[in-house]
Amino acid sequence: MEQILAQKVIDVKVILSEINENRYNNIFLFLESGILEVSLDSDTDELKIDYHEKNLLKLNESNLKIPNWNSVIIGKKIISFWNTTNASGYSDVYILALNTFKPNFIIYCLANEINIKLFKD
Repeated sequence: MEQILAQKVIDVKVILSEINENRYNNIFLFLESGILEVSLDSDTDELKIDYHEKNLLKLNESNLKIPNWNSVIIGKKIISFWNTTNASGYSDVYILALNTFKPNFIIYCLANEINIKLFKD
């Protein structure tokens, strides 16, 4: 996943959860050279992190929404990332450091929904 390092976030789109519109089924970070996709494995309640080269991922634009926090991360570079595993072996937290080495964008899975936590610089 090193190809996301030093990439600037150009745009952000999400697919909202059917249960809670403040949570998500998918998050797409459009980067300079591709798309970072965060999705949910509903069987294991884990995050799936995928990188797609530009124009190789076909998205249904009608399902995509612009989150109210998009302006906080657009234009920022990914400096570092952490894909964590909990004590049970599940990957349910993904952390990005944007414009600084300090973690400031946390994506986590809880009750079959994707949640985010942003820390302002």
